Parts: sequence; C-alpha cells; structure tokens
Amino acid sequence: MSRKRALVLDDQPNLRMAAKSILNMYGFDVDEGSDGKHGLELIEANRYDIVFSDVEMPNMNGFEFLARAKRNPQTQHIPIVICTTLSKPEHIEKGKKLGAVSYIVKPMQKETLDRALRNAGLA
Repeated sequence: MSRKRALVLDDQPNLRMAAKSILNMYGFDVDEGSDGKHGLELIEANRYDIVFSDVEMPNMNGFEFLARAKRNPQTQHIPIVICTTLSKPEHIEKGKKLGAVSYIVKPMQKETLDRALRNAGLA
C-alpha cells in the first residue's frame, strides 16, 4: 500500500518545514511549494491526496490557487485546506465558497488538523 501524499504551499520555508514534519508523523509524503503558481504546476504534474495552502503568498495567493484548482477538471477532486493567519469571518466564508474542505487559522493545532483530515476523508 502506498503512502498518502500531501502538498504544502506557503511562502515561509520554516512554516512549510513545520507542516511537513507534522504531516510526516501522520504518514504523508510531503512536497512543498512557495506560491499558488508553483502549486498549480505541482498538482497538475503529480497525484496528491490533500493540499494545504496559505493565502498570503507572492505570484498567486491561496484563494486564487484554490479557485483555479477547483475549476480544473484534472484537479478539482483534490481536497484543499486553507491554512492561514487570516481569521475574519469573510475570509473563512470566501475559502469555503471557493471549495476549501477546511479552513485552519494558524498556528495549526492537532485538533484542527485531525478535523481537516476527516473532512477530506483521510482520517
């Protein structure tokens, strides 16, 4: 049986590394990207079971990445979790309207990660 695969998109290398460490403990092989543009390239070229995306990134923000991924028939099935410091109700609502399976306000807690994985059908 192959391991699950995740993609973490964040422009902060230390946050990507922290998320990767946590997801490795959950049994995921993890790839990393620094912005939404790179994220689109990665999800079109690879198979992922789940994607965690920040919102505030250069070149293409997480909301635009989410919208484009959900419009593409090749990638629309991938569960995408928004993981960001943006915590206003309108941000959360926007993420959910665009198709995020979960919206996590940083810092990520075990309970919110568990819920996101359940929402994605991976736990």
